[in-house]
Amino acid sequence: MLCATMASLRVGLQRSRPWAALAAMTLAALLLVRPMIGQLTDPAWPEADEFQPYLDSWARVLAPVEKLVPEGETIGYACRLDEQGQPVASLSQWFDLMRAVLAPRRLLWQVESRYILAHSDLPDPPRMSGSERARVLAELAKGVFLLERTGP
Repeated sequence: MLCATMASLRVGLQRSRPWAALAAMTLAALLLVRPMIGQLTDPAWPEADEFQPYLDSWARVLAPVEKLVPEGETIGYACRLDEQGQPVASLSQWFDLMRAVLAPRRLLWQVESRYILAHSDLPDPPRMSGSERARVLAELAKGVFLLERTGP
C-alpha cells in the first residue's frame, strides 16, 4: 500500500513539475519587471540628457514643417556646396539631427522631392540643381529654408 501511494505521488509530482517551474519563472519575471514598469509609467523618465534642450529648440524651429508639408511627403535635404561640389561639412553634419527631429517623417539626401529643406550659412537659400523653379515656403531659422518645387 505504501508503495502504491509513493508511486501515485511520484506521478503527481512529475505532472505538476512543469506547472511549478512555470509559476516560479512567472514570479521571478514579475519581480524583475515590476520596477521597470514603474519607470515606464513615470512621465519624468527617462531623464533628459544635456542634449535635450538643444533637440527641443530644433524641434521648435522645424515645427512649421508639420503644417507646410503634407503628411507622407518625402522631404529632400540640401545644403550649400563647396568648390568641389560636395556638401559643406559643417552643414552636412546637421542632416542626422534634422532627420531625428522630424521623425517619423522621411528626410533624405535627395533633391528630387517636391519639398526641400535647404540649409546654408549664407543669407540666401543654397543654389542647387533644379532649385531655380522652387519657391521659399518659409525661413525656419537663419539659413534654414523650406522650399517647394513649382515645376519639374
